[in-house]
Amino acid sequence: MQLNPKPSALSDQQKSVCGIRSRARSLALFDRRALLHVAMLLRDSDVARAVRRHLLDAEHALRELEQTALARRAAGEPLTWTWAEACAIIRQRYGTDYGERTLTRLLRQAGVLRQTGAPKARYKELFWSTGTSWEIHAHAVPELLRRATQVERELRAFAGIQTRLEVEYAAALER
Repeated sequence: MQLNPKPSALSDQQKSVCGIRSRARSLALFDRRALLHVAMLLRDSDVARAVRRHLLDAEHALRELEQTALARRAAGEPLTWTWAEACAIIRQRYGTDYGERTLTRLLRQAGVLRQTGAPKARYKELFWSTGTSWEIHAHAVPELLRRATQVERELRAFAGIQTRLEVEYAAALER
């Protein structure tokens, strides 16, 4: 069996969405199928079994989500994800472990959602109303993730500035 990685030059925007440092020169991307094949080549060890089990479980969960969404789409509804499904998709595809509460909090801070959880008018096209709640259009997940990671990065920078100010203040008091 021969694996063919798909080397790709990523733009800075793609790197920021994926959480890759801007200084990274290259990145090899493998699809899920290739990763499963590599895991199957691992021999009898506890790590190999754990890796295979995790990858197969993740593949199965993602397949179920996609089948459910396609069934809803066949019924005339657009392809949308609930918040829990969107978080699972983000975890699977982008490797970012946001829970529902964290994702909605970051999107509120980014100005995408109101405090009630409803989208602001400017971002309504990224969501689908079910009547009782809002679901995320499948095509909107990367954009929402980009906004959430951007806000998270800004908050971390502000926290760093705050910490530096506190340290400088404490040092000034000691003088």
